[in-house]
Amino acid sequence: VRRYFGGKMNPIRLEGPWEDGVALDMHIFRSEFIGEDDQGRAQFDTTRTEIGEAVYQLKYQGDEAKVVFLAQKAFQYIDCHWNRLCEMIVPSPPSRVRPKQPVELLAIEIGRLLDLPVASDVFQKDLSGEIKDLQEKEAKKAALQKTIRIENKSQIVGRRILLLDDIYDNGATSGFLTALLREAGALEIRFLCLSKTRG
Repeated sequence: VRRYFGGKMNPIRLEGPWEDGVALDMHIFRSEFIGEDDQGRAQFDTTRTEIGEAVYQLKYQGDEAKVVFLAQKAFQYIDCHWNRLCEMIVPSPPSRVRPKQPVELLAIEIGRLLDLPVASDVFQKDLSGEIKDLQEKEAKKAALQKTIRIENKSQIVGRRILLLDDIYDNGATSGFLTALLREAGALEIRFLCLSKTRG
């Protein structure tokens, strides 16, 4: 018997080069421009979804207590829709250096709930540049090709992979990572992202 947890979730299908892909909810429910600060930077009144707020608090405010809630929501979706279709969790590589990487923390907790191994060392990434700030999909893809590679290919050959990320934007990163996993011999890839931007 599976016990599921409270909290809203509105899964969104993500089209891409994977067998199946989903974001658990939008990241932002509403955002209104309210002016500029003293330095001329745009300011917004932003309302996030419940999952979007939890992702924001974890990723940008360092609130590791949100890991449990987010992992439980991911577990609920995976257990209902992809039961026994995933053999290993591979977290997306981080966008910048942090003391603890949110996606890896989530992968570990989701892996614990699903009793799946987590391969955090599959992707190797040069963190000297800020790829996430690139808006154009092709520019982002070109930058990704220069900075991310796969190590320890033997872990994923013939395996059914759950690729995990926190925020989905235009799909450039997730599509690139999926292609790398396939080239390295992954059998199937399902992509789960916790929240999706409006882009």
